[in-house]
Amino acid sequence: MSKKTYLTLILTISLLHVPFYIPAWGGMKEVKVSDSVRHELNYLLSFVGPEKAAPHQFTSKGIENVLDFVATSKESDVLYHAGKFNGSPSAYYQFDIHRDLTYILRLAYHPNIPSVVTSPSSLRMSHWAEFEGQKRQPPKLWKLLPGLEKPIILTGIEHMVNSPDEYSGSYYEYDLDRTLILFKHRGRNVLISMSQQKGISDVSRQGLVLGPDDNWDYIYTGKPGIAKSGFSWVRSYMYDSYSIAFYSEIETGKPMVRFGVFKWLRAGFQKINFARRSNIYKGIIRFADVFKEVLESPGLPDPTTLAQTCREIEQLSDEQLQQIVAAYLKSIELRCQKEDLISKKREKELFANQHYLNLLDRQEMESIVILEYVKQMLGKNQATKLTYLPTASDLPK
Repeated sequence: MSKKTYLTLILTISLLHVPFYIPAWGGMKEVKVSDSVRHELNYLLSFVGPEKAAPHQFTSKGIENVLDFVATSKESDVLYHAGKFNGSPSAYYQFDIHRDLTYILRLAYHPNIPSVVTSPSSLRMSHWAEFEGQKRQPPKLWKLLPGLEKPIILTGIEHMVNSPDEYSGSYYEYDLDRTLILFKHRGRNVLISMSQQKGISDVSRQGLVLGPDDNWDYIYTGKPGIAKSGFSWVRSYMYDSYSIAFYSEIETGKPMVRFGVFKWLRAGFQKINFARRSNIYKGIIRFADVFKEVLESPGLPDPTTLAQTCREIEQLSDEQLQQIVAAYLKSIELRCQKEDLISKKREKELFANQHYLNLLDRQEMESIVILEYVKQMLGKNQATKLTYLPTASDLPK
């Protein structure tokens, strides 16, 4: 056996304990959705990507089975999936958000509220690189709901950087073709958000999850590879991904939206796919738990106030941003020392002579400050208080 073959074999076994590569989760029963639902999912995916179908070809009658599937309750110990799409395995998960769709759109799809606000455990940054073929932002979707008579279909390209994986620390940078469909179904508003990855992602980079994942404290070293001890030489990639997310109003007498998402993923090393349904499912739940927490939090300011604060952060000078982030990183360094979160060697590499601070560009520093502000509003145990920003008691009720 050659050295390369031996290393690949060892890696294949070992990666069952890192990035998307954890073993089957909790012994859950796996159930494939019906052929009719899979057919309609394929129909939906035909409206995203460079060869997407024309918008006028979309009809909600073509997806009634999948909308009914999302609307029905699910067994908590069952992992539902839609088989494979273009060789990528899938998983499905749903939950209810106790907010109306207008509020969700104002918060999660506001052009001035970065995605790190609602998805801090999943995304470092994202932005629209292109919308409807132009360098511009999408419209304010919530303003399209009143008088919505026929489907509105919007398309663009998003640039994404995800957060470090809990197990390996890997994070990736990539582009997505994105399609948004806003329409009414049986008198209720529905938003469908779909994505298709554009080509292979950049190579995996080494990130760190500092302490419990729900602290949302992450380090992004920029170094290629996997942060897991002994695997820094591994060069993994996201080869392919697709997603279809449904936001569907539910009639309960109180504001409520059913969120259901199908995700397909193919990722790994040397073109070997290590992504399994259980891994994809766990990744969705990592996103979903935090998304629900943020959207339902009574401590978060009104989206208009939040958007204004994000704008104020973006208007800080470079010097102001660096001072705030330097204080944050000093607190992180002290935590690492006190709680022994990382090795002494790694600690020195990151924090000596402000090395990590000097790695960060302006957008990355803004993302850190905005996230710390959100944590402050949610009453989370953040590393440092951002005293120049308003506290929850200062905000209008």
